[in-house]
Amino acid sequence: MLQISIVCVVLAFCVLYWAQRLTPGLTAPLWRGGARLLPAGAWRQHCEQRGRVPAKGGCGQCNGCDRSSGGCH
Repeated sequence: MLQISIVCVVLAFCVLYWAQRLTPGLTAPLWRGGARLLPAGAWRQHCEQRGRVPAKGGCGQCNGCDRSSGGCH
């Protein structure tokens, strides 16, 4: 029973990690909700930072194509 619990916790962390890496907009509401539940402090600030969706620049993930140098294409 203990092994199953440990495996489920590790699996949940892995799923959240890869969801954050692949689609940060999908996990941002989870981080913001978690930040609301925590008291003020370092953990809350960390959750609030993770809850911010990074602004995309250029076309998709590329940040250089909106510059005058031609960017990444």
